[in-house]
Amino acid sequence: MKFSFVNLTNHCGFMGGLQKNKSTGLTTPYFATSTVEVIFHVSTRMPSDSDDSLTKKISKSTFLRHLGNDEVHIVWSEHTRDYRRGIIPTEFGDVLIVIYPMKNHMFSIQIMKKPEVPFFGPLFDGAIVNGKVLPIMVRSTAINASRALKSLIPLYQNLGAEIIKPVIEKSSVCMEKHTVFITCVYWDVKMAKWSMVPGLGAHTYAIRK
Repeated sequence: MKFSFVNLTNHCGFMGGLQKNKSTGLTTPYFATSTVEVIFHVSTRMPSDSDDSLTKKISKSTFLRHLGNDEVHIVWSEHTRDYRRGIIPTEFGDVLIVIYPMKNHMFSIQIMKKPEVPFFGPLFDGAIVNGKVLPIMVRSTAINASRALKSLIPLYQNLGAEIIKPVIEKSSVCMEKHTVFITCVYWDVKMAKWSMVPGLGAHTYAIRK
């Protein structure tokens, strides 16, 4: 499923801190399934700086408040040098997914993460990806990186685990009952066969009782 651009003024889904009053832009990429919602803070879609010093200060503040507070950053870099983490001054940005365009519609991926962040994928540091699958792979990696970060929170349990837990518990009970039932049927059939063997009928009856 591809993401779509939503109008922030009338968007009814997850806003990710963006505003409906156009102060954080008019549109932004949005992706949703039955279990996850993702909205992207795109710097080029937020209000640009103007000559007015007050507006410039507000724009910079808005930019840093949203991008600077994000745990996962996706960076497009066409520079010859590697992207530096400190370009956006923030204590967050636990995971950086940096995309470098190459020739023949191929892209090099650089993954930078803090040491405590668990492994995630599907993209990995040094991966080379075709442009046709790049959007899906980057989006999936960003979502999984966010989940990996949340797993560090004490007692955190994702929505899927909360939903599936009672199902697993009920399935376990059903499986136990099913196992007992099958065992009883198997035992009865086995005993019935034994009872047909001369000399074992009395022993079979005693065991079944």
